[in-house]
Parts: sequence; C-alpha cells; structure tokens
Amino acid sequence: MNVQLKQLALGAIFLADVGLSGKVFAQTTRSGPLAADRFAVGLTVGSDGIGGDLQYSLNRYLVLRGRGTWLNATYTGDSNSLRYAGKFDLSEGGGFVDLHPFANAFTLSVGAVSGPRRVDLGASYRTSVAYEGQTLTPAQLGTVGGAATLSRTAPFVGLGFDNTFTTKGRIGFKFLAGVAFSRQLDVQLHPTSGLATVYPQIIEPDLVQTEQEIRKDGDILTTYPQVSAGMTYRF
Repeated sequence: MNVQLKQLALGAIFLADVGLSGKVFAQTTRSGPLAADRFAVGLTVGSDGIGGDLQYSLNRYLVLRGRGTWLNATYTGDSNSLRYAGKFDLSEGGGFVDLHPFANAFTLSVGAVSGPRRVDLGASYRTSVAYEGQTLTPAQLGTVGGAATLSRTAPFVGLGFDNTFTTKGRIGFKFLAGVAFSRQLDVQLHPTSGLATVYPQIIEPDLVQTEQEIRKDGDILTTYPQVSAGMTYRF
C-alpha cells in the first residue's frame, strides 16, 4: 500500500512538473519579439516621395512588405539654343522582403519597385537660328516635346532600422536607405509645332545634343538613392 502511494505521489509530481514546463515554454514562445500582432501599417517621407507601407511578419527574422509612393516634381535646363523643362512622375509600388538577421530592429531589405518612372519633356528655342542663309525666330521654329523613361521595374536593395515588430508598444519607427537600379534614361525628343515639324533637319543637331544632356543629367536615376523615414502602427 505504501509503495502504491509513493508511486501515485511520484506520478503526480511528474505530471505537475511536465505541466509547469509546458506553460513556461509556451509563455517563452509567445513572448518572442515577432510572435503577436503580425500586421502593421506605416507612413514615410523620403527621396522617393510620400509613402505608405503594409507589413506582415512571418517570424522573428522575416517580414513581407508592400509599399506605394507618390512623387511628382519639375526641373528645367538649357542646352545650346533650347530651353527645356521636365515633369517627373516617379510614383511607384513595390514588394519587399525585410530580413532581420539578428532578430532585432536592424533590417536588410530586398525587392523591386514598379511604376511609370518617366519625365514628360517640353522645349522651345531661346534665340533665333540661322539656317541656309535665313534667320528663323523661335516662334517660326516652333516647340519640341518628348519623354525620358527609366526601367518600368527596378530591383531594390537597402538596409536600415525598423522596430515595428520588436518594440513593446504598437507604435514603431523606421529608417531605410537603399538603391533602385534601372537602365540608362531613354530620351526621345521630336518637334511638335512650327517649321521644325515640316523640316525636322533644321533642329536635328540641337535635339541630339539636348537628348545627350538630359541623359547625362538623369544618370543619377540609374542608381536612384531611396532614403525614407517614418512611423508604423502594429495590429
């Protein structure tokens, strides 16, 4: 009888120990930085414009992120006798995988962005032009139009700080710096009014030079630096 009581007591102690160990393990697992509140939204401002993010954490080391940005801008320049102006539309959307190799706020981000990624161009003559013994005024020469385009889709790589899923609170902060890679700017100009539409050879040399200068100005866009900072909300 005493033996049976001892066996029952030992069994009860064993079960209690197993149950307590299971609770501790479960609590430890649930308290991991990325275990709960898997979704988050964010708002950022940076060189790629005003942006919004939607994030989902797969685990402590891997976060999936969708992003949309809005950026419109203008610029002007002079080339020989032409004065040109451009209107940027670099609004884009993208998908990324954010790696957290140390299970903390440090992140390495890889993905791609896609969108119009173009500049609408317009140009007109600032001075008169001599052609075959005649002097042609800017009004006679007419205007020039065209566009400059980047790759519609561009791979992206960056690194930074993002504590969205590692902070104890629901509000997080992020800073990301990276590069979007594109082919060289493709620039196409053509006459849109005036004598140049009938005799394009009049302005052909000026168009070629202007295209080259715009392409050179746009070299920075082939490795476009994207730096952004903002806040996130986890839910």
